[in-house]
Amino acid sequence: MRKKRAVSAAVVAAVCLALAGCGLMGGSGTGSWDAGSNSIYVNRDMEVESAIVYTAPQANELYRPEELAAFAEEAVSAYNQARGAAAKARNGEGEAKLPAALKSSSLEGSTGKLVFEYGTPGDFVSFSQETGDNTHSVTALEVGKVSDLAAQGKLSGMSFVRPDGKEASSEEAARAKNGVAMLVEGAGTFYTQGKLAFISKGAGEFTVKDEHTVVTGEGSYCIVFQ
Repeated sequence: MRKKRAVSAAVVAAVCLALAGCGLMGGSGTGSWDAGSNSIYVNRDMEVESAIVYTAPQANELYRPEELAAFAEEAVSAYNQARGAAAKARNGEGEAKLPAALKSSSLEGSTGKLVFEYGTPGDFVSFSQETGDNTHSVTALEVGKVSDLAAQGKLSGMSFVRPDGKEASSEEAARAKNGVAMLVEGAGTFYTQGKLAFISKGAGEFTVKDEHTVVTGEGSYCIVFQ
């Protein structure tokens, strides 16, 4: 009965039921995202992935790894089908990316991990909201080249700081060579493929964990990496 309720629940609820755990936060700081904690990953190709990681006080005794994967696949397939895409849960090699896809799933001892990839940044937001992902509170995410967003005036009027806390202007941020910018609404742990270059200030609190990881609070942010 408990398993049946989990199947119809959100994918995050399935993880919680399976592990009765609590979330982990943080980044590896190595330049390569290991998806080892609750986080949102953005690469230089402006693609978005996310990880949900839960650890319980004791080893899981209710679920098998394949059952956790099945819960996630069901939620992903339903999301894709509702958007007119194939009712599939994983991206195929050489195929167009699905709106959402399960990249990997594992359940080892007391720790379960789900890693998802998305067709667009907007799909990350809507999939998170529909599945009840409470590892972040991001309500909007736009990712683009710094040059493009600056040309659209989306960086105008912002004040920035560098990761070391030194202040910078929007003009400096707009000149970030080969820069990628994220326009974020809400709190979450963001891990970037390139090194952080600029973070907007004034709209909310944030913490730079390392050269690739920034944790935002509630508010609006522009995060630039190279």
